[in-house]
Amino acid sequence: MRGMGLSAVGRLVSLLERITYKPGWRFEVSSSYGSTGSPDAISLYAYHRQPDANRSGEMVQLVCPTSWTEDELSDLTDAQLVDRIRRLIIEAEMHEVEEWLKFDGICVVDPHPPRFRILPEMRYHPDELLKPGEIPRIFGG
Repeated sequence: MRGMGLSAVGRLVSLLERITYKPGWRFEVSSSYGSTGSPDAISLYAYHRQPDANRSGEMVQLVCPTSWTEDELSDLTDAQLVDRIRRLIIEAEMHEVEEWLKFDGICVVDPHPPRFRILPEMRYHPDELLKPGEIPRIFGG
């Protein structure tokens, strides 16, 4: 994708303008610059405001970040980039499933370890099922 005249940041922003997801979700791009004047990191944030799984009646801002170097982002095709965004959304939604799915009031799989897991066969963190770097890490809740 290099040499196409559009910066990696500009390309990501342009691609995001073509992506839609559920109402209330929004995406933002941020970059940090080093001494060379080129971005050190290009970050994508997915935001969604929703009811809090643990505090009845309160709302929480879900923030799902991922980032790339300029070279990494430039090397991705549009299809690969859309797939990365799709996986970011899937990870965010899975995180919320884990916060909301409870048995006797306790999360079946708690996305915020090291809290207690109610069933011995579920004593793992969901990230252990993923290959390192396969799905962006998520913060929120």
